[in-house]
Amino acid sequence: MTRIIPLRASVLCLTAWLGLSPALWAAVPDYFEIAAPKRAEQTPDTTNYALILHDLKSLAESGDAQAQFDVGSLHAQGLGTLQNDTEAVRWLRRAAAQEHVNAMFYLGDLISAGRGAPQNDALARDWWMAAAKQGHAQAQYNIGVGYARGVAVAQDYAKAMEWYVLAGEQGLTSAQYNLGLMYLRGLGTEPNFPEAYKWMLLAAKNGGRMSQNLLGNLYYDGIGVAQDYAEAARWWRLSADQGSPGAQTSLGDSYLMGRGVDHSYDEAVKWFTLAADQGHAKAQFSLGLAHQLGFGLPSDEATAADWYKLAANQGMGRAQQQLGLLYTRHASPLYDAAEGVKWYQMAAEEGAVQAQMALGKIYGQGDGVPRDIEASAQWFTRAAGAGNARAQSNLAIMYVDGLGVAQDYSEAYFWATLATKGGETFPELYWQQMRDNLSKRKRRKAEKKAEKWLAQYRP
Repeated sequence: MTRIIPLRASVLCLTAWLGLSPALWAAVPDYFEIAAPKRAEQTPDTTNYALILHDLKSLAESGDAQAQFDVGSLHAQGLGTLQNDTEAVRWLRRAAAQEHVNAMFYLGDLISAGRGAPQNDALARDWWMAAAKQGHAQAQYNIGVGYARGVAVAQDYAKAMEWYVLAGEQGLTSAQYNLGLMYLRGLGTEPNFPEAYKWMLLAAKNGGRMSQNLLGNLYYDGIGVAQDYAEAARWWRLSADQGSPGAQTSLGDSYLMGRGVDHSYDEAVKWFTLAADQGHAKAQFSLGLAHQLGFGLPSDEATAADWYKLAANQGMGRAQQQLGLLYTRHASPLYDAAEGVKWYQMAAEEGAVQAQMALGKIYGQGDGVPRDIEASAQWFTRAAGAGNARAQSNLAIMYVDGLGVAQDYSEAYFWATLATKGGETFPELYWQQMRDNLSKRKRRKAEKKAEKWLAQYRP
């Protein structure tokens, strides 16, 4: 008798970046998700399924648990009959009542998705738990997801790991991947890079594209394994060939820098384009650079700006800064100071120090926009507070001269001290002016303030 295997959806939603340089640490979930089963497309030829369903129903009515499961699966997928989740749940319940492990698991999936029964996370978890206790790997994984995300149970990463281990030891790629992430990030356990590598390697060998991508990152940065650019590129290629935009971008970077592969602008552009067409912001930014600088492509600032905008509109500060630079550069055919300020401001508001510096200079000089010395002081203040020595020096001068801020020699001395400790040369003329207007006690007070600031904001 033909047995019907329920269709399963992908169980991972991969979004956030870890931010470990220089590799692109993409594909780290925000956290693990369960996806409901996909509805199958109605097959053009339902004749055989209809006959199978007819034969199965008599067995199912007589109490055969496997037949009940198969009938429920056919109804859920719309094979041999119109798709009917309510009927699917009815038959799966009958099979699950006889402890049919796949029926319990699939029933949990349908209830979790609100298909054929009211959506109920707690009830879905009960059915998954019943299947998990019988050793069903995907059910064990789903129980782990529940603990990791705190769905229908208190969040508990350690318990999530216990269930992932059970599923991972049975070869379930998604569980192995999540275990690798948890060891990498120290969730439910202390960070353990060799263990992270072990589980990620298992998942990657099983063909998981995101596991292959992350394994490439581990090799690139030498985390949990000896650094090996060639191995990084090899795993990225496997992932990239499966369509992973993060891996495609990393592989493009490898060709751009000639790390682990022969240097090739053409190959770099090819992989960046594949990723950029999927909306990957870093790849879009890299294509912008390729067009702007003319590597692997003709130099074209207008096309570069188009790619930068795609990345910038996803919130990428580097792309916003690059647009600011393009539009405020007088020699650029795109010169438009107001447009440049707009993009610089977007990046600066998110803490991009170079954009804050650029705005301080533009407003201070009135370069293409009305001069606004108060705005200049405000942007230099933000950049100075982020530790930029040049901004600290500029701000000190503004306090001495009372430009955009009230004249304050103590505050000037404080920022000048920080600037010099950061490697900036501060004009002797201004040091003399501050010494002439500050007592030794006030100068020492400003120096102590600077020492305290450095202790607090610098390692």
